[in-house]
Amino acid sequence: MNMHGDCGYALLQQAHDLDMLKAGFAWVVTEGITSYNTPDTDSHIFEGLIGTTPCTEHGNLAVELFGTTDPGVCSAYSVYLI
Repeated sequence: MNMHGDCGYALLQQAHDLDMLKAGFAWVVTEGITSYNTPDTDSHIFEGLIGTTPCTEHGNLAVELFGTTDPGVCSAYSVYLI
């Protein structure tokens, strides 16, 4: 799902109401959703999503993968399991 956070959040709320966020469904989302700030009371809607977000830090795994911390080389996406 690639959309702005507000729209994605509304869609996920509807999917939750239709029981489409439980076992048997897979949701892959982009940074519009992974970077969306939601009230803590609704954070359960994001459980189980698989999403990407721009890599902002170049830790040990990035150095191991790319051999450098140069931002030009390390401009990759990270995968998050929410």
